[in-house]
Amino acid sequence: MAAFRRSVGWRRWVMPACVVAIAGAVPLAAWIGSPPSARADGGTAVQAAPAGATAEDVSFVKLNVQKLGDQQLTFLVGKPLHGTRTGEAQFLIDPSNASWTLAHALKAGDQVKVIWQMEHGIRMVVSVELVAPAAPPKPDLARMTPAQLRAHAEKLTGDNDKLTARVAELEAQVVELKKRLGEPVEAPKAPAEPTLPPTTDTSKTPGSTTQAPADANQAKAESIAAPLPEGAAGFRGFLIGPVQSIDGQVFTMKVAKIGGISSTSKAGKAQVLVGTTVTLYIPASGEHVNGDGIKALKVGESAVSGAVNESGNAFKVYFFLGNGDRVPGFG
Repeated sequence: MAAFRRSVGWRRWVMPACVVAIAGAVPLAAWIGSPPSARADGGTAVQAAPAGATAEDVSFVKLNVQKLGDQQLTFLVGKPLHGTRTGEAQFLIDPSNASWTLAHALKAGDQVKVIWQMEHGIRMVVSVELVAPAAPPKPDLARMTPAQLRAHAEKLTGDNDKLTARVAELEAQVVELKKRLGEPVEAPKAPAEPTLPPTTDTSKTPGSTTQAPADANQAKAESIAAPLPEGAAGFRGFLIGPVQSIDGQVFTMKVAKIGGISSTSKAGKAQVLVGTTVTLYIPASGEHVNGDGIKALKVGESAVSGAVNESGNAFKVYFFLGNGDRVPGFG
C-alpha cells in the first residue's frame, strides 16, 4: 500500500479520498498518505492553465482547513463575482502549488482569479492570482471621538495635498516633454470664476460689492458676521466657547479658547480670536458634518466646533459640532 501511495502521487489519492470520505464509505486513514512539502522558495508565480481548466473571479472569504485522518486539506473559499452561481465556492489547494504562499497571504475582500480543474468531483486549484486588494474599510464617523475626527481630517487633508503636489509634478513633466519635442505648450487655465450676480456684503465696507456665496447658510452667516481681527483669516481648527445665538443652521460663539490648530491653517495669529464673537454656519451640503449637532446647542452653554474660515468673515463648521468645553485629547 505504501508503494502504491508513493507511485500515484498526492493528488491522485487525495481526490478519491475526499469523495469517499464524504460518502463515509471507508476509513480516511486507509486512503491518506504523506503529501509533498510546500515549495522551499515560497514562490507564487501563476501556473499555466491546462486544457479543460476554468478561470473564475472570486472575492476571497477565508481558507477553510479540514482534517482528514492525520492530514489537513486546505480549501480556498470565495464568492463568485460573475456568472449565475450564488453562494460561496470552495477550491482545494495542494501544498505543493506555486500559489500556496499567496493564498495564505490573502485578506477578506481581496479579488482573486482562481484557475481550477475538476478532479474527482472537486475543484482543484491550478493557480491563484491577486487581481485587486480589498478596499480599506470606511471609517464610522458617528463613532469617532473628536480627537479621532480631527486626526482623520488631518490625514485626508494631507492625502489631498500629496495628490495635488503629485498632479503638479506630472503636469510639469508633460510641459517639459512637449518643449523637448517642439510641441506647443498651453498656458495653464485658471479655474472658472462663478458668474453670480453682485450683491452688497454688509460685512464689508458699506457700498462695496462682492460675489454672493453659493451656500445659503454661508450667505446668512456672512450677513451678520463681524470683521475678523488681523491675523485670524484662514483659521482652521477647533473653537470653544459659549453659544451667543442660534438661527437655523447659523450660530454665534464667543471664543473662550482655541482647542486645536490644523497644520493647514493659514491664520497668522490664531489666538487673536480668543475673546471675540464669531459667526459659524453648517454648509447647506452638510458635507463631513454631523448636522444634527446644532440641535443640541443651547444659548449660554459651551460648544466645541471644528471650523474653517475659507473666505469672508464667517466660519464653516466641518467634521464636528457638539456641546462641551474641551476637545478630548487636546485640552
